[in-house]
Amino acid sequence: MKWILKMLIVLVIGLVFVPQAFAAHDALDEVNAWRSKRGLRPFMRHVRLSETAATCADYRAAKLIEGHPSQPMFPVYATEGCGAADDHWGWLSCCQDENWQYAGAAWTRGRDGQRYMTLHVTNQSPPPAADLHAGNRTAKQVPVPR
Repeated sequence: MKWILKMLIVLVIGLVFVPQAFAAHDALDEVNAWRSKRGLRPFMRHVRLSETAATCADYRAAKLIEGHPSQPMFPVYATEGCGAADDHWGWLSCCQDENWQYAGAAWTRGRDGQRYMTLHVTNQSPPPAADLHAGNRTAKQVPVPR
């Protein structure tokens, strides 16, 4: 009985004090603040790309992948920007200053202390919410304002 109690205490201490990786933080507001400072229009939130960016950021942080993963982790109608850096650098990824319309952005802290940042972007409008739950990833083309 004492052994079980000791193991339970060790488990609880481990869960409380060990840094938790694999918990993506939504970062579209941070990306849009960066864009605003440079006179660029903000990205509009894309629910599906927000989900895929979070999944990719978690994966990259778990594997300490500073660039792009070897297999694309975004829908076929999108592209990806990836970066890894310490907090003082702010947001760093490809695509952050390009002329995309929709985006999802997330970062996850790796065990090395870096933020693993992922930005997924597209010019296609998000599918209706019902299509997201049905697994339909198609979306119609929307003209991009210039």
